[in-house]
Amino acid sequence: GAGMTPDANELEPSLARLKTGSPELDLILGGGFPANSINIVMGESGSGKTILTERLIFANAHPDDRPILYLTTLSEPLDKVVRYLQQFTFFDEALLGGTIVYESIGDALVEHGARMLVPRVKEAIIREKPKIICVDSFKAIHDLGTPLPEMRKVLYELAGLLTACRDEQARRADNEHDPHDHEHHDVGGLGVEHLGQPLDEAEGHAGQDGPEDGA
Repeated sequence: GAGMTPDANELEPSLARLKTGSPELDLILGGGFPANSINIVMGESGSGKTILTERLIFANAHPDDRPILYLTTLSEPLDKVVRYLQQFTFFDEALLGGTIVYESIGDALVEHGARMLVPRVKEAIIREKPKIICVDSFKAIHDLGTPLPEMRKVLYELAGLLTACRDEQARRADNEHDPHDHEHHDVGGLGVEHLGQPLDEAEGHAGQDGPEDGA
């Protein structure tokens, strides 16, 4: 209803927003997810968490900008992901491989457990210098039999890593560092499994005809 829609005059004008790819959701959120934030997308299986995340990354992908990294806990080949996404109007195959990078960590999770996630994300930040990171999905990691204390530790360390990246980016901005200085591996917004500039976390995939539900 109208009561749920933020008044534009009440929003902080200096707060950058990350468009979700859904005009309706952007309206509810006051322009999208806050940039440089960590976000978790939750919902029942088939509710559209993965599709929302896919819409977000394609809406924010630009060839002349830093890449977007999508880490999937499923061992799905890229061609299967592409075939699934081709049914949606937001899909742009030209953005794959360089602007949008899909990477499966399913096999590594099975072999090494949840403890491999934080080092893998840190490695990806240094290698890809992404502006958005999505992890799909954390429920799949839990379903591998990860003990609750270990799962909490992994999430705590992951949040710490991403927050440190965000704070370092802000510090450099305050010191007026050259934004084109590639010696700095900043992540301008993270989304764990689902949102990057943010970092967003999601539980599963939508649709029975898409990649197997990893949440």
